[in-house]
Amino acid sequence: MGQVLSVGDVVRISDFAAEFEIGGSYDVSGMKGVVTDLFSEDENQVRVTHAMIRWTADTIRAIPEAYVSQCVENEYCWTMTNVPADRLEITGEPFNEIEWQWTVNEKASEFFWGASPEGRKLRQLFYAADRKKAMIPAQVVLDFLRDQVRLPAGAVVSYESPDPEDVKLDTGTRVELVAFNSADIRMNLYCEVVESGRSYLLPLEDLESTEKRSSKNSRLFEIYYLWVSSRL
Repeated sequence: MGQVLSVGDVVRISDFAAEFEIGGSYDVSGMKGVVTDLFSEDENQVRVTHAMIRWTADTIRAIPEAYVSQCVENEYCWTMTNVPADRLEITGEPFNEIEWQWTVNEKASEFFWGASPEGRKLRQLFYAADRKKAMIPAQVVLDFLRDQVRLPAGAVVSYESPDPEDVKLDTGTRVELVAFNSADIRMNLYCEVVESGRSYLLPLEDLESTEKRSSKNSRLFEIYYLWVSSRL
């Protein structure tokens, strides 16, 4: 009987090339990841199981710039991919989420932050960060926004949650951001917004600032947008 994959397994790709619409494909054989989801698709009338994987911290450290460039060109996430399950071998290695978060942060700095004012500010933030107080990068960003953003701030809902259990605010709804609430280990920042006198808790990523582009708040949100987009 063959191996049975489960979410959380660390795996090695035995033989596979990630395919891109632009730039052909890229051989990712030998790279390692952790399984985050399993799903099946019909391919040529055959049911095939795929695994969504996030690259491990070791793989991220050595990830080729050419691969990242192809991902960016194709608007494809550079920190994860999906692979047919039969091309994966379970390694039995542990996966450290916190180590992964900081490693992605370091590579994002190298590949995406550049010499822009926003990139320079992010480098300053993380260079000065005390990892004993902020165990994850998201906490560093949350503390920075709490300290610097003038509230309330204008925003509009840019993403409508597909989860029917969530409080629904339609895309395009204007809200007031009144507090930065918390950060979780998966890099989400949560904030409190008010609409028509009611309060909601939303991921900051689901909001788009409506502050004047020349304002300090707008510049601060641009720093956040660069950070979150560079990690995907």
